[in-house]
Amino acid sequence: MEKIAVKELLKKERWGGENCFFPVLLSILVAALFSCSLPYGFLTDWDDHAFIVNNPLLVPSKENILTLSTSTFQDLYTPLPMLSFMLDKALFGLNPSLFRLENLLWHIVAALFLYGILRQLHIKNFIAFAGALLWAIHPQKVESIVWITERKDVLCGAFFFASIWFFLRSLRREKIPFAATAAGLLALASKPAAAQLPGVTDPCGTLFIWKKAIFFCLLQSIASSPASIFRNDFLLISCDK
Repeated sequence: MEKIAVKELLKKERWGGENCFFPVLLSILVAALFSCSLPYGFLTDWDDHAFIVNNPLLVPSKENILTLSTSTFQDLYTPLPMLSFMLDKALFGLNPSLFRLENLLWHIVAALFLYGILRQLHIKNFIAFAGALLWAIHPQKVESIVWITERKDVLCGAFFFASIWFFLRSLRREKIPFAATAAGLLALASKPAAAQLPGVTDPCGTLFIWKKAIFFCLLQSIASSPASIFRNDFLLISCDK
C-alpha cells in the first residue's frame, strides 16, 4: 500500500512547467542578489592564489588533464572543478568576474533543481519557490559564489539536486535511474560530500557504480598524501573544503 501511495504521489510531471513564472523569478532574484560580487578580484589571501592564479596545472595539456583527473590537489579529489578552472583560464584568462559568473550560474542551476524537486513532491508552486529561494540566498551561500575556489560547492549542489530530481522522475516512470546515477557521479567528482547520495537515489541496483567511484576517490586521496586521512579536512562528508 505504501509503495502504491508513493507512485500515486509522483504520478504527474512536476517541475512547474505549467507555469514558468516562479522558476524565472527565482533565477532573476538570485542573480540580482549576487551580481554585486562580480567585479571583485580573486581572493588571493585565501585559496584562489594556489588553485587558480598561480596554478601551473591549469595550463591546458594532456598531462595536466590526466593529473587533475586522477590525482588530488591539496589533499582533495575534486577533478570537475579543477578541470572547469582550466577551461575558464583558457577561455577568459585571469578574469575573476567571468570565473565568478560561472559560480553564480551553477548556483542558479542548483536552486532551480531544488525547486523542481519540491514540485515533484507536489508542494505548491509558491511554497516550492519560497523554499528554493531561502536556500539560494542564505548567507552561508555567499562564500560558495564569491570565493571562486569554492566552485566545488556550487557544482556539487547543482549535480546533487539534479540527481535527486532525475531519481524522482525515474521513480515515477518506473525506470532504472541511470541519469540520477550519472548526475550523482558528477556531484561526487565535484566534492566528496556527495558520497551520501547513494543512500538517497540508489534503490534500483546501481550501487556498484557508486562503490567503485567512492573507492577510487578514497584511493586517490590516500595515494597522494597518506597522512591526510588523519586530518579533519579529509573526511568524505566534510564541508570544509
